[in-house]
Amino acid sequence: MIFILVTAFQMACIQDLTRSPTDFPDNPRDDYDQDGLSEFDGDCDDLNANILGPSLWYVDDDRDGFGDPSTEVEACASELRESTQIYVADGTDCDDSNSLVYPGFNNEVGQVCVLDLDGDGFGQPDAPAPYDSGTDCDDTNPNVHPDMQEICDGLDNNCSGEIDDYSGENAPLWYGDSDGDGYGDPEVTTHACEAPPLYVDNAFDCDDSNPSIRPNAPEVCNDGDLDGDGFDDAIDNNCNGVADENSALDVVVWFADADNDGFGSPSSVVYACELPEGHVDNPDDCNDNNMSVFPGAEEICNGLDDDCDTEFDEGSPTFSPTWYLDSDGDGFGDANVSQQSCYVPSGYVGNFSDCDDSVAEIYPNAPEYCDNIDNDCDGSIDDNAVDSSVFYIDNDGDGRGEPSQTLISCSTILPSGYSAYDDDCDDSDPNRAPNLPELCTDTVDENCDGDTTFAAVDLQTFYADSDADGYGNASLSIDFCSPPPGYVDNGDDCNDTDSDVQPFMPEDAELCNGKVDRCENLSLESLGEVDLDGDGYVACELDVDPLLWEDSSIIPLGGGDCDDGNADRYPGATELCNGIFEDCANVNYDFQPAPDLEMDDDGDGFVECTYYASVWASSTVVSGGDDCDDSSDLTYVGAAANYPNLCAQDADFDGEPDCNLTGISQDYSCDYGVIYPAGDGPDFRFIPAGVDPLGRYELTRDFYIMTTEVTVGMKETVMGGTDVYNQLPNDFWQIYAARQFANQLSVDTGFEPCYESDGWSVKPAYLYDIAACPGYRLATDAEWEYAARSGTTSDFWTGSGPESGGTTAEQGCDYDTIIIDGNLNPYLRDYAWFCGNTNVYQPVAQLQPNGFGLYDVHGNITEFVNDDWSSQFPTGNFQNPNGGNGGGNIARTTGAGSNGWVVQVPTALVVGGRTAGCCGHGSRLARTVF
Repeated sequence: MIFILVTAFQMACIQDLTRSPTDFPDNPRDDYDQDGLSEFDGDCDDLNANILGPSLWYVDDDRDGFGDPSTEVEACASELRESTQIYVADGTDCDDSNSLVYPGFNNEVGQVCVLDLDGDGFGQPDAPAPYDSGTDCDDTNPNVHPDMQEICDGLDNNCSGEIDDYSGENAPLWYGDSDGDGYGDPEVTTHACEAPPLYVDNAFDCDDSNPSIRPNAPEVCNDGDLDGDGFDDAIDNNCNGVADENSALDVVVWFADADNDGFGSPSSVVYACELPEGHVDNPDDCNDNNMSVFPGAEEICNGLDDDCDTEFDEGSPTFSPTWYLDSDGDGFGDANVSQQSCYVPSGYVGNFSDCDDSVAEIYPNAPEYCDNIDNDCDGSIDDNAVDSSVFYIDNDGDGRGEPSQTLISCSTILPSGYSAYDDDCDDSDPNRAPNLPELCTDTVDENCDGDTTFAAVDLQTFYADSDADGYGNASLSIDFCSPPPGYVDNGDDCNDTDSDVQPFMPEDAELCNGKVDRCENLSLESLGEVDLDGDGYVACELDVDPLLWEDSSIIPLGGGDCDDGNADRYPGATELCNGIFEDCANVNYDFQPAPDLEMDDDGDGFVECTYYASVWASSTVVSGGDDCDDSSDLTYVGAAANYPNLCAQDADFDGEPDCNLTGISQDYSCDYGVIYPAGDGPDFRFIPAGVDPLGRYELTRDFYIMTTEVTVGMKETVMGGTDVYNQLPNDFWQIYAARQFANQLSVDTGFEPCYESDGWSVKPAYLYDIAACPGYRLATDAEWEYAARSGTTSDFWTGSGPESGGTTAEQGCDYDTIIIDGNLNPYLRDYAWFCGNTNVYQPVAQLQPNGFGLYDVHGNITEFVNDDWSSQFPTGNFQNPNGGNGGGNIARTTGAGSNGWVVQVPTALVVGGRTAGCCGHGSRLARTVF
């Protein structure tokens, strides 16, 4: 489309189309609409009192309905129609190069256009020109904006200027600590991100009015008389449930008095705040098992310390043995010095056999030493002295002797040929001795321990090889001179219970079979051989039958799980409308982020599947689903404000859907549609005025023409009936029925009908200029061809090639007929229903549209036009040729039945030529734009 003008002027023109220019004399100074201005005075439209002089217009390059304020121009709407620019009446766009930036696009109150980098609906503050300043305090984080709920995360989520100012039930719970002892009252709580004053994070205080009463506080026996009853109060100072326990700071020590003599035992102690029964407050008893022994008792000669003064039988006993002075303390007394006593006096012994009481080392049977003294009082000096040396014969000279021949001497010098050791096991072999290292020799006991290899210093480490694969278990080893059965000389095996699992295997030896096959691999999790999400699928591709899976407790359904942390995602999984692939086996999985229906291709915030915000997993922000045309950002659910649940387009923002048949084709779009709540209505495309591509005529009026032929559903909706609504073309009605349909559509939409009520005749006012009628009508022959050609001079519109079209390679019923366009060379079957691909009429808008977005101008059914069959095409008039209204009418294009033709646009005729119209034809309505 070359020019779009969305204005109040255009709507006013449409409302006043019931008035014809022929109703007024042609005088430019007359004020026909009585608005105070005539054409001579500069009135842009003297047939409409709502339109006065020139208005302000603005260029809308990004086609979002808002213009660039710097492109302001003052003109009448009619003066701009030939322009290649798009003009609108609203000049408040701040970025006319971006169709997603325009007034009201965001959540900002009072803002016009903002820069919203994180897509949360709130703009960047202090944004650079041409953007307005927004209120987002962090435009890099979509979870931070003025409408966000504050949470405890260290961020100012709602841009209030306060961080974590949240006290909801999801915030941490704090407990009151009114006495400031660090422990809280479980009955006094509050929620907050940080602890309020006099609140703590525990509820352990048993008395929050006394800071000395708290967990781990010192326990005290004497708490005082707090209640004034004259008695000391027992208080649980440390909140452990027990008062005045024996760990109290001022606890009293009590001593057991087992013999009940009033004196306690120092070895039996009890700690308590009160006196326990059978205890006293002193530890003075020296014998608590004898009530006659205690401090102050009478001392008697009975072998006891009766008075506990640490002395026994002191005083003057009546009988005692004789004791001899042992002045050197060697246990043997001097016969010359003695005394009597009940007990041995200090420094005395019961014998007098010491031969020298001045030297403690000299006494009977004392050890004899090499000191030239008779140490043992036997009358001999240095005989068999204990410190004499014993030497053993060393025949092999290895430093170790054997006990068969000894030498005892007080000399400290080792005699030649002797050793101080007698433990040589072979005194004829210098390589065998206890001080030599044991070696792994089976026949020689080098260290004389009785074993030829035990404790050998040259042992080798061997590793258990339980699965007999030649590789050992590093965690199960033994040191031996030679490998025991079941052991090998390496610890390289990572699974010693499975002989198929070995180190140093090639990478392709690792199978997806539920076990680690190569020791170089780390774990089943890293190999993708564990079903982490429990959906029955593992990440790797199965190399074995599921029944042969190593872990018999788990039989996988298959492999190739693309997300083993999500139980909804696996090969063949049912797709959820969540913006990601669930089916890992989808052919497009590696090429696009989500299934086609779950991607917002046109960027309008809506996807084609039924959207549920609670399960949306994609990072792409969407507003909803059920988008019936995801190739147009103007088509989505709620686009038409008056139909919030309808997927539609509303390019003119009037609240009404532009298109009625949305969703029937991926590329389908229109400029407006006639909406009937009870059924289907027709859709229209805007066709700008212009010269025939072949230069034969000129159309000076813009007009609308239907995107498709009238369908059965449209006829039943507009005219009433009982047929099932569908999108098959209405293929059998006479010319008068087609005109009656046009009249009824005009009446339903508030326009003057163009035909007499019987449908056979054009109203006299429009007999020679049907395009002057304001209502719906059949297109003129010239209008139909002009719209069908859509700018090409070739037979078919293909959207490619030097002339945006081409001609067919042959004229037969061949399914693979080619349209040669100089570049693309597509198939005819993609553009037309003809005898090569069908023998019945097909639903509309299934194939490619032409350059103006019109469907089925090639093939399907023939279509009535308004011109008389007897007229010549084009008529003698160069501008707006009109063939009149005789007895029969021309039908354009050809049918697609069993005898259908290969349809094309030959020179001077359109799509199969002109045929006499009487019956068995369809129609495509038009309406002039005034």
